[in-house]
Amino acid sequence: MTTYPEERVLQPLNPVPVDVNDWPDFALREVKVFYQGKGRYADLLEAAEDVPLCVLGELMPLEEEHEHFAVLEDPTYVRMKIENVTNYSFGQNDDGKPVIWAAGKAAWYEISPSDRYLSHYNDTAEAIDMFYFMVDQYQKLSQKKKRLGFQIDPFLREYQKHTDYRVDDDDEAMEVLHKHHRFLLKQMIEEREDIDWSQTYLWNHLAETYTEVIEELQNKLAQQEAEDMEVEDEPPEEEEQKVEVSEDESSDSDASQTTAQAKSAKTSQGSEASSDSEDDTTDWTKPIWSLLNVLRKLITFDIKTAGIEDLAREVEKMPGFSGSHKSAIAAIERAAEPLLRLMNEAKLRKKFNWSTRAIYAELEATLADEVAHDIRTPVPRTSKKKHRLKSVLRPSGASKASKRTSSMAVGQDEDDEDAEMQDQAVTQQISSPVARKQRMTNGHRGASIESGGSHMDSPSRQLNGDFDANALPELPPGPETQEMLDLIRNEAKKHGRVNQVHNLEALLGRFNREP
Repeated sequence: MTTYPEERVLQPLNPVPVDVNDWPDFALREVKVFYQGKGRYADLLEAAEDVPLCVLGELMPLEEEHEHFAVLEDPTYVRMKIENVTNYSFGQNDDGKPVIWAAGKAAWYEISPSDRYLSHYNDTAEAIDMFYFMVDQYQKLSQKKKRLGFQIDPFLREYQKHTDYRVDDDDEAMEVLHKHHRFLLKQMIEEREDIDWSQTYLWNHLAETYTEVIEELQNKLAQQEAEDMEVEDEPPEEEEQKVEVSEDESSDSDASQTTAQAKSAKTSQGSEASSDSEDDTTDWTKPIWSLLNVLRKLITFDIKTAGIEDLAREVEKMPGFSGSHKSAIAAIERAAEPLLRLMNEAKLRKKFNWSTRAIYAELEATLADEVAHDIRTPVPRTSKKKHRLKSVLRPSGASKASKRTSSMAVGQDEDDEDAEMQDQAVTQQISSPVARKQRMTNGHRGASIESGGSHMDSPSRQLNGDFDANALPELPPGPETQEMLDLIRNEAKKHGRVNQVHNLEALLGRFNREP
């Protein structure tokens, strides 16, 4: 069968809609996915800018409203090759079956695997199903328990039921969890379904083993968002030309003013050196916004509770900023309005939900205080510091159904503002901010696709199995035993695996009772 490149079968999108909801959706059957330029099968969930993939498949019949996209007279079941695929999206259909799309130049392509590619596809479906099962288990928790999330051992047992005992013990369930650790960590770092995983038992369990993977994923996401901001902030060519013309026209007048400015600068240099730089009216909005998007992905910076004071300390370290801590606070407060606007835009574009962070609340309070001051009748009054709220962590439920979600909220009792979102449709995701698409699906997610892939040994299994005194090592009696038990109990509590300590306690009790 002849294989055609994508652009020979369907018209590429031109211009490409910014909102991926406006992209058409097509379907491919008999699909195989390869690494670009290589003959090895690949997992579509690996697609990224530095890992381009090639998708081969036969185009299913187009709907009548999409027939005008066809280049060939009859493209039905034509074999297509979609090259350099770097974006994907995933979700679930009405019966809970995982679905995945590849982003081409003309549309989204829902893939149905060929027989030879089926085992690789099943691994992909297993990873997606595991993620949504994690989300479902988390959302069942009360608001008070969501901060630490579900405990690991009950989660493993529930997952076995979820698979109809295709996975039939804790060890095998743990192997599935670690098998897809990279994909799951990526969703947790990008805060899919508006869930804060950073303090949960599951995050702690995986973070100790995959520190390097987490650091790599966080750096990639920070770099990607920085590039996206540069593209968004880049002015159109026409505006750039106008700016250049106006700069040329004003160059003569600027030159004549330079001498006078230099003289005045010399005479006032002494007084300026002693004055605080908070009087400077330089607009630091863009550098501060870039800094915020980098800080929120750093392990060493707690973006959930950080306020203006914390941000000011980071602003002081920025290249080109030579002011004091006081001037850094002033720069942030001056930029409160545009920063809040950028944060709201980021939330609308499903990039990050800044409204659940303390810095957002403090900027709102700062802006509200400034507005109130402007409309207040001027009367003599004593100096008053601008009011900034304490850190408020607000809970949030699942967002609208979408192929890509971003941002999360910390589950606590203080605020149930976003909890009503939990009963909405399934959220779906894509790997890059370039492609984000909403798709309404049933909120119920059912059984997973059976996986044909092999399982590797779990790298961090802890105290699993039945109690057998003869199979366990002998432990020293007395105080040393109690110290070891306390240590193990603390570690188990940290990872949500307290149940696994009971057998050990029973064993130590037997040793202590023996003469």
